[in-house]
Amino acid sequence: MPVGEHRHELLAGLDGRVLEVGAGKGLNFAHYPPTVSKVIAVEPVPYLRGLAHAAAGRAPVPVQVLDGHAEALPVADESVDAAVVSLVLCSVPDQARALVELARVIRPDGELRFFEHVRAETPALVRAQRVVDLVWPLLGGGCHASRDTLAAIPAAGFRVTSLRRLRFPETRVPSPTSPHILGVARRPRDRTGGEGMTVRDRPPARPRHWTGLAGPIPGRPHRLPGVLADLPLEGLRVAASRAAADLGSAAEGGPGPRIRVKPQIRRVEPGKNRRIA
Repeated sequence: MPVGEHRHELLAGLDGRVLEVGAGKGLNFAHYPPTVSKVIAVEPVPYLRGLAHAAAGRAPVPVQVLDGHAEALPVADESVDAAVVSLVLCSVPDQARALVELARVIRPDGELRFFEHVRAETPALVRAQRVVDLVWPLLGGGCHASRDTLAAIPAAGFRVTSLRRLRFPETRVPSPTSPHILGVARRPRDRTGGEGMTVRDRPPARPRHWTGLAGPIPGRPHRLPGVLADLPLEGLRVAASRAAADLGSAAEGGPGPRIRVKPQIRRVEPGKNRRIA
């Protein structure tokens, strides 16, 4: 099943004011139903936020794109009817705090719609995910294959009312990032934030991250080899973000990545034959 159909299922039936956290380049915007009065889309990465602004102009519903982080949402308490997280909770620096923030801004009995890749159900694949997580967060924008997001959602006080497990992409041999969940959870009226805490009881988030090739990466700096920690990766990170956005466009049926070839000029000097890039 194409990812666009999963997005459509994720958003079907929503109405009122909706918050989308980690909107990326705005691939969900085209799938919101007309019953949604407004989408507030939060995206922390400037390059992707610019693409989301462009996508908002083509969306079938009003979309406001804001700068912000999942652990400190720029939205008032109980001000949205529903919130959407789509392939986001695997990469936020503090997943527990992000879910508590979502519980803060969703009205009582409001919905959390989620489409996330999660920890596998089989021990062998879980072991593979943990091995992959030694390097995958560095290359995948902070994505952790082995996060137990399905357990984290009710731990934050949500009540899961609908759940479907799926494998995406559907390959003969499952990859460590292929287990996904798609479903709905409701925010109870007591606003508990898990572990007996209310939303306001939890201390402020203290994100721990290092800078990787595709964006901020949750974790601890000592997991990176010392030589990599000192490299100037800003340019590589921007390039990786753009490449990921282009590949996402290709997956949605867009034009895909653009390949540019830099010409080489050959200059011949007496007694020399030197190529200058």
